[in-house]
Amino acid sequence: MTTRTIRKRWPTCGHSACENGHLAPEHAVYPAGRVGQQAGGRQHGSMFFLVIAMLVCVAIGGVVVGFVAVEARRDGRDMLTPEGEQLMASVKKRGDEMRERGDQIRRRTVASVQQRGGN
Repeated sequence: MTTRTIRKRWPTCGHSACENGHLAPEHAVYPAGRVGQQAGGRQHGSMFFLVIAMLVCVAIGGVVVGFVAVEARRDGRDMLTPEGEQLMASVKKRGDEMRERGDQIRRRTVASVQQRGGN
């Protein structure tokens, strides 16, 4: 199996160290392989664990917020401002209207299919 190489040209930023080639070499040679793969193919595995760790942190945060909300509700405190309560009431009303509309569409569709000889 032959190894192909990819040449990458680095731009120079004009800094004196770059002009000397210390920070941005003129040509860098990298082994050709699949994009995003390091030696041994470990990058995808470490990314997987990073995503899992982020999801665990989000889940822990959700649990903490849930506990605080439950305790506040038990103490009789409102969790939302009056504007928030109005917003939630309007969302609930719109949800009920959408559910009703969906039921109407479903009934019409079922009637149409039955009329055409469907099951």
